[in-house]
Amino acid sequence: MTMTMTHAVRPNRSAPHSANARRSKKAAFEKKLREYRAFLRDDYDWDWVYILRLLRYKLERTRKCIVANNLIVGTRRVAGEIREVERLLGRVIDDRYFDEVAKPFHRKYGHLKMLFGLRDPQTNTQAVTFRYP
Repeated sequence: MTMTMTHAVRPNRSAPHSANARRSKKAAFEKKLREYRAFLRDDYDWDWVYILRLLRYKLERTRKCIVANNLIVGTRRVAGEIREVERLLGRVIDDRYFDEVAKPFHRKYGHLKMLFGLRDPQTNTQAVTFRYP
């Protein structure tokens, strides 16, 4: 899939040095920070799926902004392409691919069972045995 984005340049109506522009920019930043903060509450650094969730979230925000403001030529087409990428990222995030691949294996061997031994209080460890039925 190729994605082509053509930007329609719009003039900046407010001078970048005006107090109004600075306040408006600060308010927009604080709003965005609150929205991202809510999203990042369930974000962790130890798994790759969280970076994909962040990318999908950012793509959704970008798509909505493009559509709401009619920012580019071919807004509907580009919005559809971004939505398709969001959908595909959702499939990867859901990670159901292994379930499909594993069905024949589970039919043949059954599901793996984990058997836990007694916990050793001195080392805070326990034996784990993996068994197929």
